Amino acid sequence: MARPGAVERQAALRAELNEEIAQYEARHKAALEQAGRDGHLVVAGVDPSLLDVEEYLDSIGARLEIIAVFDDGRRFPVHLASDDAL
Repeated sequence: MARPGAVERQAALRAELNEEIAQYEARHKAALEQAGRDGHLVVAGVDPSLLDVEEYLDSIGARLEIIAVFDDGRRFPVHLASDDAL
């Protein structure tokens, strides 16, 4: 026998999960459309930290890559490490 209200609670949780999935899919689709149009992603906001950008990209199924480009055209990936890792 189910606990009183368990069926309703399960339905509410399922609806909440479905809404989160729909929001993720909408963000992912919008980001891919923007990248396809512009060739780059724009992250809105005032002075976002790299962690904020990384979390946003992770939420749309992407990852953050940073590349240093010198005037002579040389390109080097930048790897961020905490002070503990040095």
